[in-house]
Amino acid sequence: MLFIRINDTLVLDGSGFISLYNEIAAHVVINKNLIPRIVDDDYIESYGYKINVKSIIFKDAKSGDLIKGFDLIIDSTKNENIFRSFFKGEIYNYYRYLSGFDAYYLPSIEFLKLCYWFYMCSQILESRSKLLQIKKEVLGKSQVLNSFSRASEASRAYEDLLNSTSDFYSELMFGVLSHKFGHNVSFNKSNDFVIDNNIAEVKSIHDKFDKKILDKDSSSILKMSLPDLGYEDMLDIIYQQITRKKWICHLKRAIKKQKAKIILFNGTQSQRLQAVSIFIEEKQLRNSFERTLAKCIPFINNDECIPVLIILENIHQYHTMSFFCFLAPVLDKNNNPELDLCNYNTSYLKNKIFL
Repeated sequence: MLFIRINDTLVLDGSGFISLYNEIAAHVVINKNLIPRIVDDDYIESYGYKINVKSIIFKDAKSGDLIKGFDLIIDSTKNENIFRSFFKGEIYNYYRYLSGFDAYYLPSIEFLKLCYWFYMCSQILESRSKLLQIKKEVLGKSQVLNSFSRASEASRAYEDLLNSTSDFYSELMFGVLSHKFGHNVSFNKSNDFVIDNNIAEVKSIHDKFDKKILDKDSSSILKMSLPDLGYEDMLDIIYQQITRKKWICHLKRAIKKQKAKIILFNGTQSQRLQAVSIFIEEKQLRNSFERTLAKCIPFINNDECIPVLIILENIHQYHTMSFFCFLAPVLDKNNNPELDLCNYNTSYLKNKIFL
């Protein structure tokens, strides 16, 4: 779990974290072994891990950009609460993993992704209010977590902080990627972001990884091995996931309450969708974000549906992003829009999913 090498490339070395875990346990003391520092352009050290940022964070990431984001978030002693909270969360989840319970895989990576995308977003004009809002919310959740004296008391707070961080970095990531490919992107306090004057809402799926499945079939590491599954099998897997209550609740809120014209999901923590990532890579079906977004844009003005774009991130020699999209049926889109649950079914969706 804590040492990954792919094709002779060191992706992650967690030996330092294991030493810290055995030495510190729940008594978290901020020291130089924890604070992120640059090793070179490709590697940082943080929380006792040596991390290849191009494998784990983003294929074009540079260590210096991640550290700049860290400095923007942790800009005072007061904000060290954020940093301390994520290390406590790492210890808590590693303990659960060793004890045979379901656990989040390397939760501190969510914080490091936030640092990277926080800095990248800071390069977009008029993003300052959005970044301050995110920073304030993360700090607030960290302060709540640090008010607990025992990890057992803080279990819900760990999960809330982790899930919120995943939400925040996903919002920034989708905004930055959209901006990178020439779309007009702006941020405000009401929406996740606005693309070409259309409201975009970002959702993340938070599934605890089932350790039995994680060990046997799937993980956040992209493994090129699948049973003999075909295209229709992948559509079945996608359909089973996007019709879960969790997905439907997100869609209903984004459409009815938030008036989204396009919805973007980070489905990385949807464990069953890992098979879709592997299939896309094995069959060389991977589309870029730019191309997948281009498929969605024409449907923004369609009266009967809303485009939904999904990203699946994976750790590999170079961090991979797989994308697919589907169309969600909508009633009364221009006046009082809501998800058309009568048509949100197999016969409609199977023809509206695009890998």
